[in-house]
Amino acid sequence: ELEKTEPDENTKFKQLAGEEKSIERDTEIAHDLMKRTSVDMQDFPLMPSEQLENLISEFEKSSLMDDVRRAQKMMNSAKKQQARQSAKSSQEQLQNFHDKMKQFQADFNKKNMEEVINDFSNVIYKTLQLSQNQERLSEEIGQTPRQSERLMDVAVNQQQLRQNLVKLIDDLISLSNKTFGLSTRVGKGFGRASAAMNNAVQQMEERNPGAASRSAQTATAALNQSVLELINSMQNLQSSGSASGFENYLQQLQNMAGQQQGINDETRMLGIGKAGQQAAMQRMAARQQQLRKSLEQLQNEIGESSQKSGDLGGIAKDMDDVIKDLQQNRILRKTLERQQRILSRLLDAQKSLRTQDFKKERKSKTGVDFIRESPDRLPGHLGEKRSLLQENLEKALKEGYTREYEELIRQYFELLSKEAEH
Repeated sequence: ELEKTEPDENTKFKQLAGEEKSIERDTEIAHDLMKRTSVDMQDFPLMPSEQLENLISEFEKSSLMDDVRRAQKMMNSAKKQQARQSAKSSQEQLQNFHDKMKQFQADFNKKNMEEVINDFSNVIYKTLQLSQNQERLSEEIGQTPRQSERLMDVAVNQQQLRQNLVKLIDDLISLSNKTFGLSTRVGKGFGRASAAMNNAVQQMEERNPGAASRSAQTATAALNQSVLELINSMQNLQSSGSASGFENYLQQLQNMAGQQQGINDETRMLGIGKAGQQAAMQRMAARQQQLRKSLEQLQNEIGESSQKSGDLGGIAKDMDDVIKDLQQNRILRKTLERQQRILSRLLDAQKSLRTQDFKKERKSKTGVDFIRESPDRLPGHLGEKRSLLQENLEKALKEGYTREYEELIRQYFELLSKEAEH
């Protein structure tokens, strides 16, 4: 009986030694990844680089790799007791590093979220102030007679507000480089506001204050809409728990890749050049068309930047060609090639998102002075924060804003109040 069990035990030890070898290889990869991460993240202003370097140093000074190799050697030699001791030591150290890396990730995510939420808050506040000043100016334009010499002074004031908007757009661009969670509708709203301001200046130069006032009001409405989009984007980002906001888009791409794989498989099963399966082809054309709509929606959410999402535009073109083939009840070799290219590009777009999230450039920009100063810095104590927020809200509402502005201001301060609770 002993002779029968000994080979089995030796075989088991050989298997365990192979697993320990895999652990050794994976541990070396993790060590190399930490070192490369430390180098790649040097440009991140809020990166806890010192914490990561301490982790790397602790890893290199530990006996982890020696324990893993010793356990592997003892298992190959079937030395049960020594192998168990070395394996236990390496397991404990691996668990310790795993826990520290999780804490490192949590600290990193928290710091990034705080930075992004702070930037969101600043852009919202400045947009509110700009919108308020724009509304006051539109009223002044409407009250200025066509022949008044003051009309040109008002035009200068409108041009100044547009310059403030240009500076605010720079802040928005900086924010968009830090997160995927910023709706593209914000930028479009700023664009509409800028165009309307330009029109207002030109119309005042043509001494048409009526038209200029309407253009100025259009600018105000566009800015107000942008505030609402900013607040919505900020709330969605807080709900997601990730400063980058890219997980949602990544999940959508993964879902689309899975659906595309299913369409590809069914198309290959039908075969090239086969007829008599029109119903099946029409069903696949409908599925491909629905996937095309999902892609278009994702493009609108992410924006047109290929740096963020890879070649989504190229995917859409291939999808259109595939839909055309299927609607015409034909499957060509090119159809299958296009479908495979669609799948590959969807997978590449996921990689592009991951890379963008991992190596996002964070260049600091000089602060921009607007007409009003930013709110006072919030104190550390929660009770003091709430008291100061309430005081600022009451002070703002006493300045005689319109009902629309009061609602926007209330939403803004409610957002700050929720943030103060975290």
